Amino acid sequence: MKPYSMQELEECGFLSKIFGSKPTENGWKELNNLLAAAPDALAVSADDVHHALKKWGVKFNDDNFNQRSGIYRKLA
Repeated sequence: MKPYSMQELEECGFLSKIFGSKPTENGWKELNNLLAAAPDALAVSADDVHHALKKWGVKFNDDNFNQRSGIYRKLA
C-alpha cells in the first residue's frame, strides 16, 4: 500500500494569477502528488521538490512545520 494518494489542487482565480497570490497549500499538495506518482520516495529528486514548492511560493520555515511533518509522517 502506498502512503500517498493524489490530491486535487485548489483553483487559482484570474486575479490571483495576475497579482501573484497563489494558494501555498497547493505546493504541499503538489509535493504529495509527486510522491503519490513515484514508484517510491527515492524516485523524487530534490530538484522536483524544490520546483513544486517554488512554483506555489512555499518556503521551508517554522510557519509550515505542520505541513512538512504531515508529509514526513506518511513515510515513517
